[in-house]
Amino acid sequence: MKTKIVYVVASLDDDIYMEQAIVSAWSARHYNPDCHIEMACDQDTYATLNSGIRAQYKNIFDQIHVRQFQPEQSMKERSRWMKTTLREFIEGDFFFIDTDTVIIGDLSIIDSIQADVAMAYNANSPFPIGKTNSLGDRWINKHLKIVGWEALNGCFHFNSGVIFAKDTSLAKTLFNKWHNNWLESCKYNVYVDQPALTKANKEVGELIQRLDDTLNWQIQRHGCNIPTGTKILHYFASDQNYSAFVFAQDSFLRQIKESGMLVDQVDYYLDNIDLAFEKVTHVISEDDYTLLKEINHYPIFRLKRTHPSFFSFVNTTIKMISRIKAFVSKCKL
Repeated sequence: MKTKIVYVVASLDDDIYMEQAIVSAWSARHYNPDCHIEMACDQDTYATLNSGIRAQYKNIFDQIHVRQFQPEQSMKERSRWMKTTLREFIEGDFFFIDTDTVIIGDLSIIDSIQADVAMAYNANSPFPIGKTNSLGDRWINKHLKIVGWEALNGCFHFNSGVIFAKDTSLAKTLFNKWHNNWLESCKYNVYVDQPALTKANKEVGELIQRLDDTLNWQIQRHGCNIPTGTKILHYFASDQNYSAFVFAQDSFLRQIKESGMLVDQVDYYLDNIDLAFEKVTHVISEDDYTLLKEINHYPIFRLKRTHPSFFSFVNTTIKMISRIKAFVSKCKL
């Protein structure tokens, strides 16, 4: 594989974004031992690699680009800033991969991509914005409205979690517009980068070509359904608290954070990816899925993970009260 892989990481000691990146990079080398991996990070993230367990992770990357930021700039801003300016400081063609991914196959096919820039459709869905009522569609429309970019309805929305970019003037133009659009959206407190990307793509005449879904299969939308030949699983970090995918689970990544890379366990799941999903999973509607995301913010939901015994007591008590109420109601009849 000749095309370099690039990660962007903004991570401090109290989060697990670096651990996500390490697992993803490890999985990339597991299936592509000759690949060249680079990481872009801010100065504070780099400082966390100089001591403790994280110090051992430096060797996973062939090159680290350290970018300087002002103290008041949040880690979220730093991450998006680096991502939208990658084409300025990364030399040669590159294949950017988000940290919340796992590579499960040979990526050498990337070397044959001819497009200046290529990405998979958001949610792997070949429908333009405004033509569906999916969760992702509503999400992007919400942000477009905030910034005042409703005119983008009808454009295709690409997922920026995996990006192939050639070292060409056209690719640089797209990234430059993407970055400027993102800076504009930040004025409206919209720090996500995909609305700005959609606008940039329209401004350059829809330069982005479709990347094969197997190189960015977004399992948040498809569960355990993994097409034959899939090479990258994109699990979305925001879903780690209730994901059926072991690599996305907060507890698994915290284990790596505290103990270091769980080599045998990680390699086992990489070689048996179907076993990386919970043995029992359930198909739920989008309404229930949305409700789960909301419930995640409630204290009672957090108790199940932080204080499981107390949660069990509270849950059992609630069930008993419900049964007593049902019995009393039946007696009245």
